[in-house]
Amino acid sequence: MTNRDPYRDERATLAAENDRLRAEVAALRAQRLQRRARVALALCLFALHVAAITYVPNLINARDDGRVYLGALASVALLALDAWAAVRWFSQKVTDQP
Repeated sequence: MTNRDPYRDERATLAAENDRLRAEVAALRAQRLQRRARVALALCLFALHVAAITYVPNLINARDDGRVYLGALASVALLALDAWAAVRWFSQKVTDQP
């Protein structure tokens, strides 16, 4: 058989193309899931900030020492969570694909 034969068997090249396309679709799905996870994490952080803005000042200005320490610990924990999220978001590889 020659390459110009109209009845040549192209199953091998079609299977390779199919595998390449499946790998590309899997990579795009993974990127989409990562994007959704980032949005969900950002929304959770926003909700946590709203709760902190509401409750932490009351804890820090409380009359007993336990609540003051709890408010300070909540503030430090929130700052640590923000630092972790910033490192996670800004250290990820940026892709050129849209």
